[in-house]
Amino acid sequence: MNNLTEQSIRYLVIDPVVTSGTRSERGRDRLARMMTVIATCQKRNAGSYDYILKCITAWCKRDDPPSMLDL
Repeated sequence: MNNLTEQSIRYLVIDPVVTSGTRSERGRDRLARMMTVIATCQKRNAGSYDYILKCITAWCKRDDPPSMLDL
Protein backbone atom coordinates (compact mmCIF):
# COMPACT_ATOMS: atom_id res chain seq x y z
CA MET A 1 0.00 0.00 0.00
CA ASN A 2 2.77 2.45 0.88
CA ASN A 3 4.52 1.80 -2.44
CA LEU A 4 1.31 2.57 -4.35
CA THR A 5 0.99 5.88 -2.50
CA GLU A 6 4.63 6.76 -3.19
CA GLN A 7 4.17 5.98 -6.88
CA SER A 8 1.05 8.13 -7.09
CA ILE A 9 2.89 11.26 -5.89
CA ARG A 10 6.21 10.59 -7.59
CA TYR A 11 5.48 13.04 -10.41
CA LEU A 12 5.00 15.81 -7.82
CA VAL A 13 8.57 15.28 -6.66
CA ILE A 14 10.02 15.05 -10.17
CA ASP A 15 8.04 17.92 -11.74
CA PRO A 16 9.79 20.83 -9.96
CA VAL A 17 13.18 19.37 -10.90
CA VAL A 18 12.25 19.13 -14.58
CA THR A 19 10.25 22.38 -14.88
CA SER A 20 12.20 24.48 -12.34
CA GLY A 21 9.03 24.68 -10.26
CA THR A 22 7.26 27.95 -9.51
CA ARG A 23 8.63 31.22 -8.22
CA SER A 24 5.99 32.20 -5.70
CA GLU A 25 3.83 30.80 -2.93
CA ARG A 26 0.77 31.61 -5.03
CA GLY A 27 2.20 29.64 -7.95
CA ARG A 28 2.98 26.65 -5.74
CA ASP A 29 -0.56 26.76 -4.35
CA ARG A 30 -2.11 26.85 -7.82
CA LEU A 31 0.15 24.06 -9.07
CA ALA A 32 -0.76 21.90 -6.08
CA ARG A 33 -4.47 22.46 -6.69
CA MET A 34 -4.15 21.67 -10.38
CA MET A 35 -2.19 18.48 -9.68
CA THR A 36 -4.82 17.44 -7.13
CA VAL A 37 -7.60 17.93 -9.68
CA ILE A 38 -5.71 15.95 -12.32
CA ALA A 39 -4.91 13.10 -9.91
CA THR A 40 -8.52 12.92 -8.69
CA CYS A 41 -9.85 12.85 -12.25
CA GLN A 42 -7.41 10.07 -13.16
CA LYS A 43 -8.50 7.98 -10.16
CA ARG A 44 -12.14 8.40 -11.13
CA ASN A 45 -11.51 7.79 -14.85
CA ALA A 46 -12.83 11.25 -15.69
CA GLY A 47 -11.41 13.74 -18.13
CA SER A 48 -9.41 16.39 -16.29
CA TYR A 49 -9.50 18.73 -19.29
CA ASP A 50 -13.30 18.69 -19.36
CA TYR A 51 -13.55 19.25 -15.61
CA ILE A 52 -11.06 22.15 -15.67
CA LEU A 53 -12.90 23.68 -18.62
CA LYS A 54 -16.18 23.48 -16.66
CA CYS A 55 -14.47 25.16 -13.69
CA ILE A 56 -13.15 28.00 -15.86
CA THR A 57 -16.55 28.45 -17.52
CA ALA A 58 -18.26 28.58 -14.11
CA TRP A 59 -15.71 31.10 -12.86
CA CYS A 60 -16.27 33.34 -15.89
CA LYS A 61 -20.03 33.21 -15.31
CA ARG A 62 -19.49 33.78 -11.57
CA ASP A 63 -21.20 30.44 -10.84
CA ASP A 64 -20.15 27.82 -8.32
CA PRO A 65 -17.58 25.34 -9.63
CA PRO A 66 -18.80 21.82 -10.44
CA SER A 67 -18.46 19.27 -7.69
CA MET A 68 -15.74 16.65 -7.98
CA LEU A 69 -18.14 14.21 -6.32
CA ASP A 70 -20.11 14.10 -9.57
CA LEU A 71 -17.18 12.83 -11.64
